[in-house]
Amino acid sequence: MDTITLDHPITVEGREVKEITLRRPKVREARDARKKHKDPADQEIELVSQLSGLPPSAIEEFDIADYSKIQEVLAGFFGSSETTA
Repeated sequence: MDTITLDHPITVEGREVKEITLRRPKVREARDARKKHKDPADQEIELVSQLSGLPPSAIEEFDIADYSKIQEVLAGFFGSSETTA
C-alpha cells in the first residue's frame, strides 16, 4: 500500500480527504476497468477508485498536481512509467 499526501485536499461525503492510500491492484481489477471503459482516462479513474475505496466522482475532483502523484504510484504498480489499466 502506498499513501499519497495531497497538496490540495478535497471533501468527500462531508469529510476532508488529505491523503489517499492505494493498495496494489489485482489483474482482475485492471482487466475489469478495461472492459468497463473504452477511454484510458476512465479506465485509470476506475482503477484508482477501486484501489482507494473512493468513488470515481471523488477521483475526478483531485487537483491535477495531486493526480499526477497518484499516477506515478499507479505506474509503479505496473513496473513502468506508464499505466496500462
